[in-house]
Amino acid sequence: MTARVMIAGTQSGAGKTSFTIGIQAALRRRGLRVQGFKAGPDYIDPGHHLSATGRPSYNLDAFLHGRRLALQLMAQGLADADIGVMEGFMGLFDAKEPGRSLHASSAEMARWTRTPVLLVVDAGGLSNSIAAVVRGFTGFAWDVEIKGVLLNRVGSERHYRLLQDTLQAYGLPPAIGYLRKDAAIERPERHLGLVPAPALEDRETYLDHLASAVSETVDLDAVLRLAREAPALPPASPATKPRSTRTVTVAYAYDAAFHFYYASGLRTLERLGAHLVPFSPLRDSDLPQGSQALILGGGFPELYASELSANEALATSIRAFAGPIYAECGGMMYLARSLTDAQGSTIPMLGLVPADVEMGDRLHSFGYAAGRTLVPSILGPAGTRLRGHEFHWSRLRAGEPFALELSRHGREPFREGFASGKLFASYFHIDFVAHPAAARTFLQSALQP
Repeated sequence: MTARVMIAGTQSGAGKTSFTIGIQAALRRRGLRVQGFKAGPDYIDPGHHLSATGRPSYNLDAFLHGRRLALQLMAQGLADADIGVMEGFMGLFDAKEPGRSLHASSAEMARWTRTPVLLVVDAGGLSNSIAAVVRGFTGFAWDVEIKGVLLNRVGSERHYRLLQDTLQAYGLPPAIGYLRKDAAIERPERHLGLVPAPALEDRETYLDHLASAVSETVDLDAVLRLAREAPALPPASPATKPRSTRTVTVAYAYDAAFHFYYASGLRTLERLGAHLVPFSPLRDSDLPQGSQALILGGGFPELYASELSANEALATSIRAFAGPIYAECGGMMYLARSLTDAQGSTIPMLGLVPADVEMGDRLHSFGYAAGRTLVPSILGPAGTRLRGHEFHWSRLRAGEPFALELSRHGREPFREGFASGKLFASYFHIDFVAHPAAARTFLQSALQP
């Protein structure tokens, strides 16, 4: 199937996540196979998509993947689905760099994939001005097709009808649904955004409430009609099947503290021969039996530092682990000597990375970057090129040798991370689907003495 829509906002906080997972859950209630996608590098929203659809959600990112690979990932996700529902990133036209470029914006991904857009507008306090907002967005880029409008924080059904009539009077894309101001669907946020799905105790109740609300106030038949009007996907180059290595049992941390993974990256490891086994650094006392490689993804170790530190049995198992260990951001923080939280308490960590981590009161590093490894590592020889992003409030107090040199628009190249023997740890997030050679090298290092 090629039916698909993108739900994009006028800005961050407009309500696109609520509409996205509400529509996904409501369509799943109808018995449809719903495939989630996320434009951009976000980890948290795809976790909510997984809860709503029952299927892993795939990130599609212009900088990380490029056009060819993004189209391949979309085609793969839609192959056995009835409809794809993609969530945008930031505001529809917010891009990697300022100025006239739309590179790495939600609009660019909608353009590349020829996906109809449903624009989410925060309508609180708006009446006729809704027409000015929507007209501005529909006229901004001719090849980004805004087919409908979803209105958030609407005061009443009467308010919605007024907004709907205004859009119709000006010949603009129609309003096809709304959500009222409702504390039950307002999700709490943390310093990295929404609270992730694995940490929500009321996840099922929340999804049920949101799906019911969307079913009552969003024209799901219109959503399906617009999705089915999407043209055939642009042709993508055939996917190159990665060369497999021998089967390698890879344990990866997955719980409320660690859950930042790209579904496409995990799938790439599996295609290369990995047997993936999740474990919980919060609850488990030992690594999964037969583990040959270890991945510690990002997450929120700072919120669970005391519990992680108290699990000495698992810490001992990881310290004694002889296979390759790949750690990103939160995973690296867990491997540091200590972590000083926002309240100033210093908690011992595992000590495999000879550095200390301090939480800050502001975002320390954020954005895409091009990376180059400085030393041979489990990802490849020195000089291995990588593309990724950083998003963290902490800083690492450590000296050389650094593992990576990163280059970012508008900033001098900088160095960070740690690599030694079979350990590679940094703040840098990558997607292995875009770096199959690095993924293969990582798995092969597990088979070497």
